[in-house]
Amino acid sequence: MSKNNRQSITKTALAVGLFLQTACGAGSVQVDSPSAIGAAGAATPQSADLLVTRLATTHAAAGQTLRAFCLVQRGSDYFEPSAAVTVSVLPSPAGLVQNGSGATISATTAGSYQVACALADGSARDPNGAVLEVAPGPAVDLEVSYEHKPCYSAVDRLQLDVVVRDGHGNEIAPPAFEVTASPAAGVSGNATDGFRFSADGDYQLTVRYTGPQGGVSPMTIPVHVDATPPVVVITDPARDATVIAGSTDDAVLMVKGYVADTTSAVTSVHVGDLALSIRASTERQTFTVPFTSRWGLSVVTARATDACGNAGWVAHPFHRSPTVAAPATSAATAAAITEAMHAQVSQPFLDDHNRADLNDLASVAQAALSTFDPNQTMPRGFLLVDSPARACDGCPTGSTFVDLGLQVARDPDNAASIVFGAPRIDRLQLVAGGVEFALHLGRADLPLRIQARLEECTLGCSASQTATLHGWAGIGSLDVSGRIMVDVASGAVNASVNGLAFETVGAYVDLDCGILDSVCDQITSRVVASAVSSIQSQATQMVSEQLSPLVKSALASAGITQSISLPAPAFATVSINVQPSRLSLCGQNVGLGVPAACTNHPATPAFFDLALATKVFPSRRGASIPTNAAGALVYGGGSTTFDAATTSFGLGVRYDFVNSLFWAMWYAGGLEIPDLKAALGAAAGLDGSLAVGLAPVIMPGTNGSLFDIGIGDIKLDAQADLAALQGIPSAAGQPIDISLSASLVVGVELGVDDATGTLRMTVTDTSRIYFQVDSVGDRAYAAVLGKALSDLLARELPKFLDQIISQVQLPAFNLKDVLGLQADVTWYLQDADIAQQNGAVTVSGSIAVK
Repeated sequence: MSKNNRQSITKTALAVGLFLQTACGAGSVQVDSPSAIGAAGAATPQSADLLVTRLATTHAAAGQTLRAFCLVQRGSDYFEPSAAVTVSVLPSPAGLVQNGSGATISATTAGSYQVACALADGSARDPNGAVLEVAPGPAVDLEVSYEHKPCYSAVDRLQLDVVVRDGHGNEIAPPAFEVTASPAAGVSGNATDGFRFSADGDYQLTVRYTGPQGGVSPMTIPVHVDATPPVVVITDPARDATVIAGSTDDAVLMVKGYVADTTSAVTSVHVGDLALSIRASTERQTFTVPFTSRWGLSVVTARATDACGNAGWVAHPFHRSPTVAAPATSAATAAAITEAMHAQVSQPFLDDHNRADLNDLASVAQAALSTFDPNQTMPRGFLLVDSPARACDGCPTGSTFVDLGLQVARDPDNAASIVFGAPRIDRLQLVAGGVEFALHLGRADLPLRIQARLEECTLGCSASQTATLHGWAGIGSLDVSGRIMVDVASGAVNASVNGLAFETVGAYVDLDCGILDSVCDQITSRVVASAVSSIQSQATQMVSEQLSPLVKSALASAGITQSISLPAPAFATVSINVQPSRLSLCGQNVGLGVPAACTNHPATPAFFDLALATKVFPSRRGASIPTNAAGALVYGGGSTTFDAATTSFGLGVRYDFVNSLFWAMWYAGGLEIPDLKAALGAAAGLDGSLAVGLAPVIMPGTNGSLFDIGIGDIKLDAQADLAALQGIPSAAGQPIDISLSASLVVGVELGVDDATGTLRMTVTDTSRIYFQVDSVGDRAYAAVLGKALSDLLARELPKFLDQIISQVQLPAFNLKDVLGLQADVTWYLQDADIAQQNGAVTVSGSIAVK
């Protein structure tokens, strides 16, 4: 071919190249094949020439082979360089083959490549080069990554990481895919946030590529979902049953039940601390195991896990006692506790021989007797003696006598008052069967009016003289001694006075006999006798109507006789009937007979012993209480005793009394709380209702507590705000529905509230909580909700029971009301020592006054 022809071809090729440069932009001429430039001819580079890089295409698919051209640009003309060239590619492609005017490039890794031409001798280089973009090729592979688990539960989220690649391993991003579930019901979520499964079973998730090139095989993921724990059921003893067996000591019972799981194999079962041997299957499996049951409330705990790690647990409560009282809604004999409470009071309670304070009965009685006013019992005109003189009856022959008639009365015309000296109790001494007393009265003066008539009858003739005399009579002092006999009959304390003895000193009469001076001595002696007799009669009245009732009241008041009202939220009516069943006064034998209770005690120090029988019963059965509910548990136990030498007051309250009170409260429906929000306050985070399946029961203490209180099967149906339950401030959230059953064994210490004279409970840190979640709106929160609610119940229910316990009044009562004093005087127990003894809580100490 001629040179002119070559130049024409070159110009034509360059024109095409310029057109393509204009059309494609970016300063690079794109050509479809090497032939478009191959006839351009060679040019020797000059200093003003530029070396440029041109690509057959700037966008290629992975694995595609393309040409790179090296050209010399001189002005607007392009020439093939006459010198040898090399083409560099960064990063290095899979294939790079140099040729005379450029190279062939084959890249299998998607990304950007920098292509640049240079003279082989290094004298020139394209400073800009060209950029080659390599895209992934057609999709040929689908990869799905996820956490491989043999089981998924309600709290799990299955997240998918989907990657699509071409034949060279390049990732096609973003991947186009879809996920379908079979079955679709119960599956929610997406690949990014995760899929959740609301129902147990086996699922298949299928991931399909939906990009422009098809032919990629879908991937199927099997999913086994088991969010349900194994079912653990105790069949014997029945839930909330009362088992009548054994004694008050621990007893071994055989507990029966079964465990079952319909979705996954059961892997472990524990009943209490005992691990059971099981079969690796999903069948129902029965078991019979020994269980050590304490008297009162027992709770069988069982826990089972399955192959998916789900744990099912049960807290199964029941009562056990060798004896159970008959349920009663009236004061039936069967409901009686013969010795529910026992009080013992020593001699210092009656008389500590110190009248400077009022912390003994003698001092209080002395203060009470000082209020005795004879002006009320012998008002003006009160007739002391009415002894008329004999009449002559017409002076019959032979009748001869002289007679003096007297009518002695408190002077109605004298405004002066009867004056009695302040009484002094010298002694109140416990003796066998009663109380021996010695009472001293000071000077006593009575204003008198005496109407005297002297009648003489002799030799058939009669003569009479009458006179009205005014004067005073009295004594210097009077000492009275005797015994007050005390016993119990028909449930009441009785007191009677016998063996009264009087010693009068300084009897006198101040009287002007006037016209009857001849018989003044006779008048005086009779008036003195009358005055002394009247004063003794007043003293007898004081003893019989005041001192004896005071002693009787004090002895009867040593026990708990006040009524008990249940606080909110119980609002249940419970009646308590308290009657003395035994009263024994022990001391020196003075011939009255020694009570049987005194035979095991020395005569000194003296004490009296009072036992109270109680009947505690509700007025009705609560709506939620089963018709076949058993009565209160009976612990029994021996009599309580106190050391009379060191204890002035001792009180024993039997477990059976407290348990009968708890039982009556429960049986009446008093432990039903229909509105938790109102009872606990909105801040508690609960809205719903609560009921208790078993009556609370007081039991001997364990782990260092004085005693335990067992509260069985607290049934809670509520909407719970988890944040509020845990004390976390938060905005109002969606409450979670929950049904829960809990049982508590609360360790308790007792103290005495000196301000109120009542028992106060303190819950120890040894309390044990047993709970099971029966149903929950979101199973993911079952465990944490159960714990939070159980903690709440453990705090709140003992507070409520404390209100009941605190109704038990210790000997702290206002003597103004009991004994009729003029001022407030209150006895209370100080230096109290609280213990347990023979199935009773005992409180002992000394009496103080305030």
